[in-house]
Amino acid sequence: IDNVPFDGGEAKGYELKSGVKELHPPKFGSSKAFNQYFKSASADAPEIDFNSEYVIAAIKPDAKGKKLVFNGVNEASGDRVLMSFYTEDAEASEASTSLLIIVPDSIDGHVDVKEVM
Repeated sequence: IDNVPFDGGEAKGYELKSGVKELHPPKFGSSKAFNQYFKSASADAPEIDFNSEYVIAAIKPDAKGKKLVFNGVNEASGDRVLMSFYTEDAEASEASTSLLIIVPDSIDGHVDVKEVM
């Protein structure tokens, strides 16, 4: 499976709301759904246009001293999209328990998220 090229990127500047342990689903197509799980933590947080893009999110609430690193988005078949990530050690200022990727609506389908080792 090849990575899908797209201009979206990581939505830095958001953080997981306190108490969130899992996501259902990992695909957020509206600000209402997104805001149930995430909050802006920085003035640099990008504006997400939910009219033309969506967010794929991966979380590891217990990943202390780690950061989640984007590995790629793949179209597994015509109606499935897979985002993969891995974790690595991080300085306290870079540590994060979530990874948010902005994807255009043109890459659409059921979304799965997988951690790769």
